[in-house]
Amino acid sequence: AGMAPQGSGEGAGDGSPSSGSGESGEGSGDSGEGSGESGEGSGDSGEMGEGESSESAPQETEVSEEAAKTLEQFGDMGEAIKNAVEQATNSATEDLHDRINKPVTVTVNEQEVEMPEGELVHEKFAEIMTNIKLGLPVMLVGPAGCGKTHVAKQIAHALGRKYYGQSCSMGMTEGDLLGRLEPSQDPEKGGCFEFQSTPFLDLAENGGIYLLDEMDAADDNVLMALNSFLANNEVGLPRRKTDPVLLQHEDFAAIAACNTAGNGAENGYNRNELDGATLDRFKMGTVLMDYDRKIEAVLVPDSELNEAWWNLRDAVKENRMDHLIVSTRTMQHAYQLKGAVNPETGEQFTTAECVQRLTQTWSEVDREACGVAA
Repeated sequence: AGMAPQGSGEGAGDGSPSSGSGESGEGSGDSGEGSGESGEGSGDSGEMGEGESSESAPQETEVSEEAAKTLEQFGDMGEAIKNAVEQATNSATEDLHDRINKPVTVTVNEQEVEMPEGELVHEKFAEIMTNIKLGLPVMLVGPAGCGKTHVAKQIAHALGRKYYGQSCSMGMTEGDLLGRLEPSQDPEKGGCFEFQSTPFLDLAENGGIYLLDEMDAADDNVLMALNSFLANNEVGLPRRKTDPVLLQHEDFAAIAACNTAGNGAENGYNRNELDGATLDRFKMGTVLMDYDRKIEAVLVPDSELNEAWWNLRDAVKENRMDHLIVSTRTMQHAYQLKGAVNPETGEQFTTAECVQRLTQTWSEVDREACGVAA
């Protein structure tokens, strides 16, 4: 969603996985009848956004001139405090720099997978990759904009596999997954019906990462069509007369991205209750995700804005106002806004004005509880 796009790997959402580069707005393909996004490698993120960190060494931080003058009044003690603050700040900066630029390596069954140096990875990346390497269907559960779609693309990129993202909705049908019969476009065949395959079948048969984006918004009866495949690694395709049984490729992996745990509407997300048999397939591969502040600090290099968003998020959690969303996406949008001039004041937008815009649709009770000024 306009979050520092750098990667490649999204197709045009034409219903077939592909290799290539591109940029996306929201990351996941919008699904009516099998539309989506595809590509090989990591594309731009609609969930968290993508950015590459600087490979140069971090610059040392010093206390502000005003703070230094204040500390001078305390003599040697003030100097000691100043040095301690600078040392602690620089140490934290170096730790963050090292984490961003140090390749992430995951070892499963004596096989290593390493992410490219300098690419931002979510703190749950290694856990997700381990599940994939073990062959477990993975379900990522977390709030909007925390990086679920993005990390699925990174997994595909790290493994060198094709990627396709299917945006799930109540309009998604079984045919979007397992194919359908459609009239032939070949005039010589006289309108005979032919089997039309799907990106899911292509990746399941030839290998790749298939993302069921917003799976908790899908019709659970449609998802149940996958139950046999996820449990037995094969699925019957009676409409496909040639080769009616599909066997799962060893390099295929299914990832589901959800805002809820599949138990129905919760935390401000009006989602469906999924069938227990479907959830059981993903149970041991479920990974709970949240916003990664270290990544946010890099994507949004504005400490004042960071603190404002983090304080709001903490207040929302403390007051159990789960219906309020304070995402990485909105933090990045606010950062963009701060670089623009407010037409009402003729000056650049401030952090306070960004907070007002974020919370302008909140109720007065919610704003007061979270410490937002009227």
